[in-house]
Amino acid sequence: MAGLCAIGIVLASRPAIAAGQRAPEAAAAALTSTAPCSALVPAHVGGGPIAETSAASAARPLIVWFSHRLGKREALRRVKTGLEGIVRTYSGLLFSIQEETWTDAHLHFRVSVIGQPASGTIDVTDRRVCLEAFLPWLLAPLADAALPAIRRTGVSILEKK
Repeated sequence: MAGLCAIGIVLASRPAIAAGQRAPEAAAAALTSTAPCSALVPAHVGGGPIAETSAASAARPLIVWFSHRLGKREALRRVKTGLEGIVRTYSGLLFSIQEETWTDAHLHFRVSVIGQPASGTIDVTDRRVCLEAFLPWLLAPLADAALPAIRRTGVSILEKK
């Protein structure tokens, strides 16, 4: 189902995007805000990224969001099913899961990626899925290289029935 998702990506120190902002204003705001992932994205379902910045440096969260038109229940079902598939396929090869805790539509996770600890959250709402990952300084430079795979995987998960 083409056009189902809009994707936004921010790699910045404590990023946030105020409602209604567009890049480059959103990118500038992302670099100075302390708002959490849930405050990142505007309420609209739009086409294309709101902001995409990248800089490989220490302690910068990677935030990726996907807008959808599925509703919260269906998006949550697809995200959980998709993550189960990712864990079955890649756990032990690229990463190992240290903690995975779902509370309603919020996932908190801790993983080890090539021996390095990382953590993050996934929030599923009626209109978007937001991944916020905190990478150690050693993995931060790999974030740019991982973005295309994260985009493809996120869209694939939300488009699968």
